[in-house]
Amino acid sequence: MAKADSLVGRTLQMGDEGFERYIDELMEECARFIQLVAQLRQLPEGECPDRDRLETEFFGSLAHLTEHSSSLSEWVDQLIEKLPEGD
Repeated sequence: MAKADSLVGRTLQMGDEGFERYIDELMEECARFIQLVAQLRQLPEGECPDRDRLETEFFGSLAHLTEHSSSLSEWVDQLIEKLPEGD
């Protein structure tokens, strides 16, 4: 935990343009996921063509978020490793 303690008061650089686009895509997918959840909550349980379509989109969005968050976690780990040791 020594490295995590050394982060206090430091700024983590977000990175290049590619990473900024990546974050934007992640934010868009988060918004899409929230919208799908809201739509699913309004539909009745059971057989419903709209519900089937939305559930398919929901699971696709969830898979996309899972992949994005995994990649983001790896990026943050690499960034932390590059930080200078504590003062």
